[in-house]
Order: sequence, then structure tokens, then C-alpha cells
Amino acid sequence: MNDGDAYVTACHEAGHVNACELRGVKVGRVYINTYDGRTDFETSGCVDYAFIVYAGPWAEARAGWTEPTIDDAVLDATGRSFAAHVAAAFSFNTSDWVEYEQEMGGDFSAVSNAGLAEMFGWEFEWPRMTPPEPTWPAELEARWPEIQELATRMLACDRVLQVGTNEPLVRQP
Repeated sequence: MNDGDAYVTACHEAGHVNACELRGVKVGRVYINTYDGRTDFETSGCVDYAFIVYAGPWAEARAGWTEPTIDDAVLDATGRSFAAHVAAAFSFNTSDWVEYEQEMGGDFSAVSNAGLAEMFGWEFEWPRMTPPEPTWPAELEARWPEIQELATRMLACDRVLQVGTNEPLVRQP
């Protein structure tokens, strides 16, 4: 994983952590290694699991977004909206997408089937992503500086990092 990919992965995981903090959910561990990342958090009684799942791909998309606003009317140089970038981030993270669709009442089996088709090289069309709650993008955008700071701290730490909830984050070398 190069430095740019590592930063995007750290932003993705920091998005999950930040969403947990926003919803009062206890974070266990966050792993970032040479090829991917993972955030473990308490899911029993989780009031807004879909929001926490959404926050990872949202932050991944935000890390690469260069436009001044995430408003859907704004398009990047490729003619895509920020929401389209979030959907693309979900397509790279099918486990997040399946969990998100399941929580949102969407067609999670279609996502799972598309992921299998991609893995085997079969022709397929990604299903449409269920839109998030209207307030979620703005809620995360307001926390974007904190997400970026946590991502940077996660990459700089040797093994363990304490966050606002005083829960340890463990980075695998």
C-alpha cells in the first residue's frame, strides 16, 4: 500500500471511529495494515449502525474530493457528484455496502451477488446504492477536520493510539 492509499484507508477507518463517537458507541480496535483496514466497535444496542457503516466510505470518498463543497449540484472534473464518489467507495468495500444495505432495508443480496460476479470476472451491473439519511453527509462534513486529524495520527502511531473515547486504537505494522 502506498502512502496515498494508506491515507485513504486511514480516513475510511477514522470515519467509522468518528461516527461511533457521534453516536456514543464504544470503539474497540482499529487495524490498518499493508493492504486494508478494519474498525471493531460495539454493535449490541447500536442505534445507528447504518450511519457508522456509511461514514467509512463517505470519508474515503471525501479524502479524494477536491471540490469546495459536497453539494450534489457540484460535479468534479469527471462530471461526477460527491454522492457518486461515495457510491464508488462502497463498490470497493462490498462488506460495508452489504451491511449498509441490510441496515437501510436495501437489496443487500444484489450487492453480494455483484461482488461475487466481480471476483469471478463475470459481467454484472452494480445495483444502485440506497441513499443515506439526508442529514448524514452534512453531519460528517462538519467533522471532516477531526476525521483527517485522526487519520493522520493513526498513520503516525507505532502501535497504540488513544482517541476521544479513551479507547485504544491498535495499528498493525
